[in-house]
Amino acid sequence: MERLLENNLFVRVLSVLLAFMLWLILRSETPPGGERVAVPPLTETVEREFRGLDIHPELHDTSVAIVSIPTKADVVLRGPRVAVSGVLRESLRVVAPLQGLGPGRHEVPLILEGVPIGVEWKVVPERVEVVLEKVVEQEFPVNVEILGDAKPYVLDVQPDPSRIVVRGAESLVARVAIVKAFLTLDAPKPPESTYTASLSAYDAQGKGLSVAILPAQVKIRVAFAEAYGEVPLRPQVRGSPRDGFAIADVTVSPQRVRILGGDQAVRGVSELVLPPVDVSNAQDSVHRSVQILLPAGVQRVIPQTATVTVRLVPAEDRRVELPLEVRDVPEGAEFRWSDGFAGKVAVTLRGAPSVLDGVTPTSIHAYVSLAGLPADGSAHEVPVRVDLGNLRWVTAVQVTPDRVGVILTSGRTGASTPVP
Repeated sequence: MERLLENNLFVRVLSVLLAFMLWLILRSETPPGGERVAVPPLTETVEREFRGLDIHPELHDTSVAIVSIPTKADVVLRGPRVAVSGVLRESLRVVAPLQGLGPGRHEVPLILEGVPIGVEWKVVPERVEVVLEKVVEQEFPVNVEILGDAKPYVLDVQPDPSRIVVRGAESLVARVAIVKAFLTLDAPKPPESTYTASLSAYDAQGKGLSVAILPAQVKIRVAFAEAYGEVPLRPQVRGSPRDGFAIADVTVSPQRVRILGGDQAVRGVSELVLPPVDVSNAQDSVHRSVQILLPAGVQRVIPQTATVTVRLVPAEDRRVELPLEVRDVPEGAEFRWSDGFAGKVAVTLRGAPSVLDGVTPTSIHAYVSLAGLPADGSAHEVPVRVDLGNLRWVTAVQVTPDRVGVILTSGRTGASTPVP
């Protein structure tokens, strides 16, 4: 029976018979009042409209492809009521014959199939414009995007094949920017597992393109790590800028990275120190991309590079008055300043204004070291040194006075304390 229903001629004959039987039933019925229902004669000419039928392009030439063609058309049937009323929508097929046409813009007639004998038909529109283009092929690499909870554990992804062929209309293939497979993984399966994924082509804006991809699917081998973690990056700077300029700040992007590897190795990493960026003799801000080095036991870092930015600005001098500390007083010796020194020095610091704003008297120390001096009661001249502590990108360019006199005598020690 299913085979008979697929035969267009059988369906047409069956439609006519069903319509005739319906007519006989209606004609034989009489309402309660005794009057017979008026039924139009079977030979009456009627029109019937079918709206929004799909247009089926017929093109068997694989060297050209359809770029654009209307997708819908309306159909009007005209003929005997018994024939027209029995037509099923599913039996009608609007066809656009494209055989023998080459690349370019063409206007073709629409043909209606499945119409009973003796019924006139009209398709609206009668003709449609179709654009055909030459079919071309181009090779593209396969990109894989991992989704799902297992993504942080992914060490490596290898599609097979790694390159595929995109086939389609010339203008569509020219728009292809990337061919991608999406793979959703709910749980890691270390050390590795193989999956199958379908491919799709996208333009530069991420819009999908209707092209053929050969093959349409690829196998994807995914390697997993035992553990992962996120750690900060610590940038380093080497050298000094040109005179008159100072480092205002150093930033790194990204600030944190993901590391993957053995569980013990990952747990043992608290930060990653980047290779130093050289700013020697620079007067403009420095931007450098540096490779992130892997610690022992870490198999991968994501991303593998970071950008370090060293911002340089004109340097500024600030003068700070500090008490002078005495360090390394010999055991059993006492000291005092000579020449009436008051125990304070003035230190000139040079750096970026924003950095100098954060300097306080307690963040730096001025001192003299008495290590190795004899406690013989004579005066000794010693240099004044400056301890900048944890201050970065600041230098002490001048100390006044830069040398002081100290007298050491035998007695009790007063080591490492400011002298009043």
